[in-house]
Amino acid sequence: LANNDLEGNIPTRMQQLFNLKSLNLATNALDGGLPTELATLRLLQSIQLQENSLSGSIPIEWGAQILSAVPSVGVIPSFEFLQILRLDQNNLSSNLPIQLGELKALRELHLQDNGFTGVVPTQLMDLPVLQYFRVSSNQLRGTIHTVIGNMQKLSYLNVEKNAFSGTIPSQMGTLTSLTSLSLAFNPSLLGEIPSTFGNLIRIDKIFLHGTGLVGGLDNLFCDRRLSLYFADCLNSTGTADISCSCCNYCCDASGSECAPVQV
Repeated sequence: LANNDLEGNIPTRMQQLFNLKSLNLATNALDGGLPTELATLRLLQSIQLQENSLSGSIPIEWGAQILSAVPSVGVIPSFEFLQILRLDQNNLSSNLPIQLGELKALRELHLQDNGFTGVVPTQLMDLPVLQYFRVSSNQLRGTIHTVIGNMQKLSYLNVEKNAFSGTIPSQMGTLTSLTSLSLAFNPSLLGEIPSTFGNLIRIDKIFLHGTGLVGGLDNLFCDRRLSLYFADCLNSTGTADISCSCCNYCCDASGSECAPVQV
């Protein structure tokens, strides 16, 4: 039912579709909240609700059913087989529930272009088979936790246009399946880019502009040809935050003004 002109709320009666494996209501005009009742559809493998006007928070029940105060016996994953969760380009808000970390089969998590706040729970950075993690254009804050190094299947990571702070953990450099990385427009990300980034042998696109990162990149990526490589290396005032002789786009410190590098 994607790409129609459907309006109104997602009907709670959909909880009766017990054998449903794929729910795609993307690119419509749906509004209202995400029904808690959908958590009863235990066979779902794909939920695609992007490009609507949905609001409110993600129900904790979408991650897990809390049956007891004792975590070891009282938590049952709601969507045991869920591989794709797309909620991007809506009006969702509030904190990201830690219960989403129970979705151990999840391969794609798309939450960009919403109004999510707070920190990213460490449980979301410890999903064992996650390949796509997109939380750009929200209001997320806090540091990028070292546990991100556990996401060894991750090939696409985009956290740009948030309020992340602190330094980049060296463990990010162990994500050897990563092909695309964007940390752009997080001005409170500080310090030097970890030398472990040189281990990102599959990286093809990297966006580091609009941050507070400093240092040299020549020893990390200049031995290969990246298709897109953005950094704050525009030397318009005599100094640049980052030295990079192989970037194909250099930007000013704000990341808003970028210019192609002539080779």
